[in-house]
Amino acid sequence: MTQHSLAPAEPSAREFEATVTAVGSDTVRLEETHFYPVWG
Repeated sequence: MTQHSLAPAEPSAREFEATVTAVGSDTVRLEETHFYPVWG
């Protein structure tokens, strides 16, 4: 599953809203993220 990053469009954002698509015992998967998935 490819995540969509909001960071390129708003690099200085300090908060954002996202839809939770899955929850595990120690993980949460979001529909979109504000992190750069390639750069960590």
